[in-house]
Amino acid sequence: MTFATISKAAETLGFKSRSTLYSFIDKGYLDEFLYVNNKGRRFLKMEGLKEFMIANTVPTIRGNVLS
Repeated sequence: MTFATISKAAETLGFKSRSTLYSFIDKGYLDEFLYVNNKGRRFLKMEGLKEFMIANTVPTIRGNVLS
């Protein structure tokens, strides 16, 4: 199982910033992918995250290149 920081996940998914991922986390949409370590740092499980984001976001020319 691969975990990544929010920054690395945003970069891997092709987002220009982390704000979309933070918005999804704050709304509870990424609870199944979220892992918080004992120091309070948040990580995202990468397995299945790309497919979830493709299904739940609208691709834009400015922001994400998930396809």
